[in-house]
Amino acid sequence: WQPRRGAALVGCHLDGTYVTPPPDGPHCVTPSLASGRAALLETYGDDLARSAALLTLAPELAGAADAIGALREMGVRVGLGRSGATLAQCVDAVAAGASFVTQLFSRMPPFHHRDPGPVGLLVETPPGAARVHYTLDMRTTISAHTANLATSAHPDGATLVTAAERGDDADLSACVRRLWEARGKGDPCAALRAASAAPAALLGLEAKGRLTPGADADLVLLAPDDLSVRACFVGGELAWAHPEERGAENGGRH
Repeated sequence: WQPRRGAALVGCHLDGTYVTPPPDGPHCVTPSLASGRAALLETYGDDLARSAALLTLAPELAGAADAIGALREMGVRVGLGRSGATLAQCVDAVAAGASFVTQLFSRMPPFHHRDPGPVGLLVETPPGAARVHYTLDMRTTISAHTANLATSAHPDGATLVTAAERGDDADLSACVRRLWEARGKGDPCAALRAASAAPAALLGLEAKGRLTPGADADLVLLAPDDLSVRACFVGGELAWAHPEERGAENGGRH
């Protein structure tokens, strides 16, 4: 076995089919999960359990609770998002097995003091259930104030995501810096954890996202002053280094 020199796919996130469309959107047909497992397999195929690690759905859809149970039996983790659900509907979905909120604040109702909707899961979970994780897109989706509000309420649950493509100025490292800046450029641990330990925990990957004996030796070296990426190691071997890093061309910094 030889370590890869780039990112390795650890599972797909299926997001977009079983959600509540906006009333003024181009596709206003509300999908149905009434047949539960059968609906999922009809949409995604019999290989769903092998191909997907995460799946997002709207908890207010008919049959959502049964679908969540079926997905958990397959080993697929379920997120809640693209939804106008009430907090009660979200709590019921968590009780059924959902474990995270997809892109918190995005395509959700505005926060309301009487019913905060999915945002309320930051502080409320059903008895016996673990606190949910949530993903944040720090490109332009939410303001720094809003991100700071979420991470202050539940810092261990934050996972950074980005849909940035090659050449975009909002790759994951930029999202880390933006979350760090949103929190006042103090201790960077919350921002770093949101791109390492938290996503590993969300996916149930015990060998990733942490520095501990037996874990994968996948490391990112950051500059202490601005958290810019200086080098990356995959499987313990140097995969990339900034040209300014001494010894980079000879296989590593010394």
